[in-house]
Amino acid sequence: IQFVKQANVAYLAISGGGEPCNHRSAVLRTITEARADHIVINTSGSWAVNEKAAEIYLKQLYQVWKEREHPCELTLRLSVSQGHSIKLGMKPAFHLISIYKKLFTQHPNFKLAVHTFRNDPSLSKILEEFSESQLTEKPQINASADRQVMKKIPSKFLLKWPDGFQIQIGISRFFHSGLRPNLKQTEKCQQSIKIFQEDLEYSESFFPTVTENLNGQLGL
Repeated sequence: IQFVKQANVAYLAISGGGEPCNHRSAVLRTITEARADHIVINTSGSWAVNEKAAEIYLKQLYQVWKEREHPCELTLRLSVSQGHSIKLGMKPAFHLISIYKKLFTQHPNFKLAVHTFRNDPSLSKILEEFSESQLTEKPQINASADRQVMKKIPSKFLLKWPDGFQIQIGISRFFHSGLRPNLKQTEKCQQSIKIFQEDLEYSESFFPTVTENLNGQLGL
């Protein structure tokens, strides 16, 4: 939190190494104290298997966000995929979408986004569950995940409801990663390299450690 305050951060992502929302007090304190224009919480939604418990936590997040000294945009970015659903099923996604739609439609800067992978069936399950919703017909290709920071994703859609509620759906490449790749399996290795090269070229512009500013100049 101290580093974020000193660094004048515009975009803060809370992520990785496990489920951030399992450390609730730390997340709530970060939302309260960290100065950033946009805060993103990357989550598997494991804490939202129980809908009532999920609603309680979202209300807590909303309250500390609302009371911030420096207003910001807060996005809960839910990862949805076959890999996540092996243990969790689709309940976390269904619950979180339902809660946001019920409680937070009037708060466009307190929002939910969904992240999934190409050819993953999870998005189809969301569309089946919320049959009144519709995907925008054409995706934005290599679009920024954020209005201010050029963090590109291969494609993104908007999932819209008749009452005006909408969530962003980001679709990424699925990397065939492995700590011990078998170099004798040439075809598999080439497939992994191809996906990585594609991401490096189209999403990172061959500068994986550099951010591109909105004016086209390279940032830090």
